[in-house]
Amino acid sequence: MKMKGRTEIADTNYTLYIDYDYYYESGDYHQPPSEKVEIEKVELFDMENGVDITEFYFDYVNTNYIEEKCLEDARDKYNEN
Repeated sequence: MKMKGRTEIADTNYTLYIDYDYYYESGDYHQPPSEKVEIEKVELFDMENGVDITEFYFDYVNTNYIEEKCLEDARDKYNEN
């Protein structure tokens, strides 16, 4: 199953919007469930405007924290369905 999602990380002076694709396979008797998140777009908004920083994200910021945040968001949305 594939699902698109958007999550945000908000702070006092900025907000990050992260678009992602979430892949989930429920598995079976022989294969355990598996999931994966792929970051598609990252936008940084300050108090006045937004800037697409996707390339910067992949070059310098790609950390487990952001992927875990997207994965958590995807799981919550998946479980709502």
